[in-house]
Amino acid sequence: MKLTRLRARLRPSSLRKSAPAAALAAVATLAACGAPQSAVRSGDDSGSSYKVGVVTSYTGALAEVGKHWENGFLAGLDFLTGGTMKIDGKPIEILKGDDTGEAAVGTTVATNHLSKGAKIITGPATSAVGIAVVDVAKQNDALFIAGGMGSTDLVGMDKRVFLTNGNSPAGTMIYKKIIGDSPSGKKLVTINQDYAFGQTQAKSMEAMLTPEGVDVESIMLPLDTVDFSPTAHKIKAMKPDFVQTNWIGAGQEQLYTALAAQRTLTDATFFTTLFESTSWSGIAKALGDDLANSRFAIMYYPGLTGNEKDKYLQEYTAKQNRVVEFSDAIGWSSAEMVCRALTGGDYNDTAAMAQALRGWSFEGPQGKVDIRADDNQVIVPYFIVQLTQQGSGWGLKLDEAVPAADLVPPVVNAIK
Repeated sequence: MKLTRLRARLRPSSLRKSAPAAALAAVATLAACGAPQSAVRSGDDSGSSYKVGVVTSYTGALAEVGKHWENGFLAGLDFLTGGTMKIDGKPIEILKGDDTGEAAVGTTVATNHLSKGAKIITGPATSAVGIAVVDVAKQNDALFIAGGMGSTDLVGMDKRVFLTNGNSPAGTMIYKKIIGDSPSGKKLVTINQDYAFGQTQAKSMEAMLTPEGVDVESIMLPLDTVDFSPTAHKIKAMKPDFVQTNWIGAGQEQLYTALAAQRTLTDATFFTTLFESTSWSGIAKALGDDLANSRFAIMYYPGLTGNEKDKYLQEYTAKQNRVVEFSDAIGWSSAEMVCRALTGGDYNDTAAMAQALRGWSFEGPQGKVDIRADDNQVIVPYFIVQLTQQGSGWGLKLDEAVPAADLVPPVVNAIK
């Protein structure tokens, strides 16, 4: 991979009634999971509750991701506990904290949760926060279950560390599907933000496609980039067959507008992962005529599986006057994993809780999710879609539903 850094700067950085008021409280008593009570170890008798520390973005650049993750997390707990919100009579106590999207704030929040007795930390929306928080969790012998973050750095890091969104590197495998069966000799340019998530995305693309004969060029840009015209001009001169990005948040529409304005995508297929539906209209407008030559991957297609959990998540979310997003499904997966850890392991033994998760599979709202024991890689289904005008707004047209079994990456960093 030829790595181009432009002003590179790293930044650390039948539905039951629910109780939304409690969900918004700083410390909320919730519940746990409808597994056989005999699975709860005798060591769980100490304390009045199972404390789970939530560290996520309620403010900052990824606030919407954090809020949707929390909604899915609460919906999953509500469903999985059968509305009782308890395991064997003991509640889960959720300790909440806003990381503001900053690593230093996130570590302070996590440390506070741990000082109050939390044995599980979950929720970071951004890799800049999550990588810092996971270190705090490991040092304090806590189980770490990520939120929306997707840095590959966590895969294989430790027996007690788990991603939830399946985006890295497993999710990168979906791009191989989009590129097709004869990639040799093609050129791909990938544009990413210069921090942990973007860096791992670029590395994943190189590792996956270079052996297939694809010439991968990576451009890394600062998070606060807003003028993409020089970048678009540079890419046009490269004459790529494919242009790909996982740019998140501020600057996304400006990037797409610049690519279209410079006619960078006239002879290239553009593809990326879709996130919040509120961004779809802006993406379509920015790409203009190039939208027809663009493909998108998404981790959750509401209503496609039609399973009980999918229906429940949509109904629960509607009751909160929200629109269901991909982050809601990630939050649900976090709830599944917390419940499994508590019912299949021992709250006072994080190694036992981790062991209950490794090699486990479950059916979530988006379909079957696998947790590979070799490296704790979480592998989720993906959906290849087009953005299409639907009435006055924009919606999805499904091209292909790809099960998790077709997106299994090689084991790179096995847990020893």
